[in-house]
Amino acid sequence: MKVALIVMAMLGLAAVVVVLMPVRLRMTLKGRGQFGDTWVIAGGLECFKFTISVAAAHATDRILQVHFFGWRVLVKRFEPSSQDTVDHDLSKVIDRIKKAAKYIDKRFGREQLLSFVLGLRRHVRLKTLRGNLVYCTPDVALTGMLSGVLYAFAGLASPVGQLNVIPEWEDVARAHGDIDLVIRLYPGRAVAAIAWFMIKNIRLRKTPDAGAQAQARALPAQS
Repeated sequence: MKVALIVMAMLGLAAVVVVLMPVRLRMTLKGRGQFGDTWVIAGGLECFKFTISVAAAHATDRILQVHFFGWRVLVKRFEPSSQDTVDHDLSKVIDRIKKAAKYIDKRFGREQLLSFVLGLRRHVRLKTLRGNLVYCTPDVALTGMLSGVLYAFAGLASPVGQLNVIPEWEDVARAHGDIDLVIRLYPGRAVAAIAWFMIKNIRLRKTPDAGAQAQARALPAQS
């Protein structure tokens, strides 16, 4: 009985440590490319003594490497998928994004979800940030919207680093840039907060339209 209690106490202590202990992550990412044309991307993630690096480019093998204490413990190559025809229609990608946004709006309130996502900042501490991004999209409205979001993020990150965002107004989907950042993450707290938010706020049934509700309230009661 005593042994079981000791084991349970140790497991509980380990769970508390996992929830409260921060994890330091360093991430780097570089890339350039144009939709429907050539592209290349490379990045790395460092956590504790593990380092994960990836590299990929158009029409070449993808490479994944894992190092532990500087020793390479895994190297894996992935051949690019061979397709007879490649769909370069960007409008289909935009349509998928719009459908995903509608699905999210159906399950959550947009303002409520945005407020929660911004609130997750308390579980993440951005220590350093260095980045540059030059991009353009065929949709001027989309380019402007992305610029607004990125400028807001750059402003929030200004105390610890610098993010240079340069939009280009051309009729093509193209980007190139690099980013190097260090964050302190509390994964246990973040997972618990996300789970609690999902349980409290997800809409499992279709809610009636707000306009229909207002119209119903405006109708006089009938006997």
